[in-house]
Amino acid sequence: MTGGAEGGDLGGRVARRLAEAGLGPRARLVVGCSGGGDSMVLLHLLRFAAGREPGTVVAAHFDHAMRPGSAGDAAWVRGVCRAWGVGLREARAPVAPAGEGEARAARWAFLEGVALEVGAEAVATAHHADDQVETVLHHLVRGTGLRGLAGMSLRAHGRVRPLLPESRATLRAWAGRVGLAWREDPTNALLHGPRNRIRHQVAPLLESLRPGASRGILRTARLAAAEERALVQAEDRLLPPLLLRRDSGRLRVDLPALVSLPPELRARLLRRLARDVGGRLDAAGTRTAMEFTTGTSGGGECRIPSGVVLRRSLGELEVEGPLHESGGPDRPLDVTHPTTGGTDEVVTGGERWTVRWGADEPDVPWTARFRAEPGPRAFRVRAWAPGDRIHLAQGEVSVARLWQEAGVPLHDRRRRPVVEDGRGRLLWVPGSGRAAHAEGGPGPSFFIGIRHVDNS
Repeated sequence: MTGGAEGGDLGGRVARRLAEAGLGPRARLVVGCSGGGDSMVLLHLLRFAAGREPGTVVAAHFDHAMRPGSAGDAAWVRGVCRAWGVGLREARAPVAPAGEGEARAARWAFLEGVALEVGAEAVATAHHADDQVETVLHHLVRGTGLRGLAGMSLRAHGRVRPLLPESRATLRAWAGRVGLAWREDPTNALLHGPRNRIRHQVAPLLESLRPGASRGILRTARLAAAEERALVQAEDRLLPPLLLRRDSGRLRVDLPALVSLPPELRARLLRRLARDVGGRLDAAGTRTAMEFTTGTSGGGECRIPSGVVLRRSLGELEVEGPLHESGGPDRPLDVTHPTTGGTDEVVTGGERWTVRWGADEPDVPWTARFRAEPGPRAFRVRAWAPGDRIHLAQGEVSVARLWQEAGVPLHDRRRRPVVEDGRGRLLWVPGSGRAAHAEGGPGPSFFIGIRHVDNS
């Protein structure tokens, strides 16, 4: 059963696919091994026929505890691994998962944990062409779009599927040639769940209606995958010119340029932006985002249940997601002796700002000179508040109006700092204006400089 010579061709194809995926003979792989026919063929190929170096293959078995006999499967896998000289990691679910979705999530959490533990470059699974047909049909009836029609890929997200182009019949023929045994999961023959029904009823019916239907479905998956790659490349070219600013978990986009794109491309870019900030847009979320970006009002905010927040103001679209790490609650700064010099940090609206002061002018984007006045506090740097007003040389004006005239987006105003003097009067709106009483006059003076701290 351990003689790999009979399957040299299949073993060679597996070795070539692994090499194409960047996994040479020395790369360590974790093999998901249920004990069923497909996973046993994959383990045997990687151990004996695919040119792997010794010690680079580790089997991993997860017992879902969902049916009688599962403990026997685990014991059988244990014995095979011992006989083949393959390292094994195994675990059993403390509580049986409620369904296939929970079982899949628990299994992958275990496999990825094993890969991390043993320093593997990928988790190898035994998915094959028949599985691909089932996956594409399943995605088709769910309406998942082009990405779903592409089915599974050879390598993605730390997973590799070196048997993906091979049929189940080819794997069974290999098993027969080398005398390979396996454990059959009786639930695979039951007509429950969409995948089992697609496998036992839908796929055979399609094949009887049109011989070669499975090959046609696989061809569709290959074409869809190629089209999807082309569209991703288009996204890669279209997105950089649209980006105005990138922070950790937050992006700002040129809204008119985005809206000028065809709706289909705009929808893809919105989904891409959501993924880039750690969120996602499903079909409903995409519709909401599309409607929001083309809204007629001047500003606003749109919260999508997946955790993505969209803000629109003055020609910009801000996309914020779960990855955004704010600077925490507001933290103002009081300075008593401004002429002696110093540096500190404030937080306004989740944004961090470095503040420098002293007799010498600091080299920062926003700098202004002020007259020192006696009192317990020379100045305070704090967040802007609605209703803030400042007395300029031409008269009193609201800070909101100053920012509107300067083109500061609405969502930015909540994050910008302002400076008030010791009496609580606004002294300076960085980048927009200084109060009239701050100009000139005798006595010592000092500088204030403010610079944004990038959260990325």
